[in-house]
Amino acid sequence: MLIFSHVTGGCRATPQTLGLGLFTFSVYGPSWKTVLLLGVSMAVALLGPHQPRLDWVMNNQPVLPLSTSLFGVFLFNAGANVFAWGALFSKVFLPFILPHIPLWVGGWSHIVASVAASLVAALAPLCVAAGGALEGAVAESTFNQWWHLVSFVILTVGLGLHWVWYRLLINTPVPPPVV
Repeated sequence: MLIFSHVTGGCRATPQTLGLGLFTFSVYGPSWKTVLLLGVSMAVALLGPHQPRLDWVMNNQPVLPLSTSLFGVFLFNAGANVFAWGALFSKVFLPFILPHIPLWVGGWSHIVASVAASLVAALAPLCVAAGGALEGAVAESTFNQWWHLVSFVILTVGLGLHWVWYRLLINTPVPPPVV
């Protein structure tokens, strides 16, 4: 963390970008796409231009002082991470969701259940992202402790969902390989 903070001038988004990229890499495995995603992300994060910056202002306070290149890489990695969560955890939730799909869906029931399972799986990282965004944008710009509390609760719900999702993943039986 100190190396990344020193190289990027104290920017905490670089370790977050690395973490998002490594999770995506671990879900999809080593392929040219994941290696390229991780390599380009870290190259832009560490060596990319630091100007121009996104100097967004909320409540007359600057928020999100990131370079546009790092922000783009961070958003791309966050999107890839949400899809990775769906890929990893959707099979865990599919048996719970499929029986509850209405009969009128017909032959589309498996597709609807797969999309619903992916959305449920993505709920944990999206809660963490929403809590972090609320903390960084609203709570830090207003210095209102109630916003800090709300963002803390959302972050805690997201982290709690992480724990529940991983417990479900660990306790889900692995189907035998198809020969």
